Amino acid sequence: MAEVAGRGFADVLREAVENPDVLAEPQGLELARFLENRNFVIELSPIVIGQAPRPDDELGVGRRYARQTPALRDAVKMALEGRV
Repeated sequence: MAEVAGRGFADVLREAVENPDVLAEPQGLELARFLENRNFVIELSPIVIGQAPRPDDELGVGRRYARQTPALRDAVKMALEGRV
């Protein structure tokens, strides 16, 4: 979390916890690359994965981005709240 906050990503990350597609917006692109490089999210590009899955809030699947695992949402949420 310190690295995310130090890079100024905390506000965008808070939004992305609820809506991973925030990462596709201009303010989220740098954070998206940061998270992709660490295998926390994946861009849902038809070129990369074929047909994109249906959006699912519970699983963290948006139209453009998805978390690698649903547990990441809870972990990030806890870290943002200072519970980790």
